[in-house]
Amino acid sequence: MQIEFRTKNAAIRSEIEIFLNEWRSKDSFCVNTSGSTGRPKSISIKKVFAESSARKTLDYFNLEEGNKALFCLSPETIAGKMMLVRAIVGNLKLIVSDINSTPLESIMENEKLDLSAMVPLQVDKSLIRDSSKMRNIRNLIIGGAGISEKLEKEILSFQLKAFHSFGMTETISHIALRQIDGKQPIYKALKNTIFSQGKEGNLIIDSPDIGVHKLETNDLVKLLDESSFLWIGRKDNVINTGGIKVYPEQIETKLNTKQNIFISSLRDETLGNCIILCVEGNSFDLNLFDSLTKFERPKYIYYFDSFIYTNSNKINRIETTNHLSDARKQIL
Repeated sequence: MQIEFRTKNAAIRSEIEIFLNEWRSKDSFCVNTSGSTGRPKSISIKKVFAESSARKTLDYFNLEEGNKALFCLSPETIAGKMMLVRAIVGNLKLIVSDINSTPLESIMENEKLDLSAMVPLQVDKSLIRDSSKMRNIRNLIIGGAGISEKLEKEILSFQLKAFHSFGMTETISHIALRQIDGKQPIYKALKNTIFSQGKEGNLIIDSPDIGVHKLETNDLVKLLDESSFLWIGRKDNVINTGGIKVYPEQIETKLNTKQNIFISSLRDETLGNCIILCVEGNSFDLNLFDSLTKFERPKYIYYFDSFIYTNSNKINRIETTNHLSDARKQIL
């Protein structure tokens, strides 16, 4: 692996060097789960499994020795660590940029990149500030959060070859990918991975070469076959309102906004649970509710100065909703 630092942030360089030293000296490494749906926990990952996961991605994108990859994620997260592992296993040239919302600032105008992984916020901001550079990324992985319909349309309009990832720390980063191509959003398994389904419709993952055996997830899916599925939402986020089950993630997608928002619920005497919308900011366009069914429409909006985030920069829904009393409430 060749590594080129284009950041002056000494902390990023130090964190990467710490991981590389750990990789060289130990048979496993530790990483913390995001904590976005529960209490964070530390997981030990064997190097042999991380290497196998890296090869799956390298093979999927037909990456070869000497190809160039952009590193713009926190080295403390599993996504960041696995970008480093892919560069090691594939002997890639790794360019380390600043870990911020516009990571392409250090990339030259006509510089070609064979692989990059970003979170949706980075994609959104980079399309605004560095759209021509974004077009020079041959394969773009987007993960860490859902992608709004608006951002998907922008990705399509710029004709990016982009993929939304599905996975978790327990699966050593992504285990499936769906290409953002305007077609049905089907997630397809990486090789040597088999999907099945639990009694509640949740996804079960088998991928022995990365140490995953019958892993039951809280992700509700429509299973198409043993290697592909349509994602519905999180089992632990499902809201029963008036006897109707609604999925917060589907409502969030329908709202089609770039604002930081999420859907949650409160106990309600009539409905059992009522829908609430949490907004980071002081306002929200109520016209966006026109796309929702009557059961999906929020009863209240809570405006927060700032959400609470996990260490991997995901919205911590649980902790944020524990502070509803600090937010401004709007009755609809």
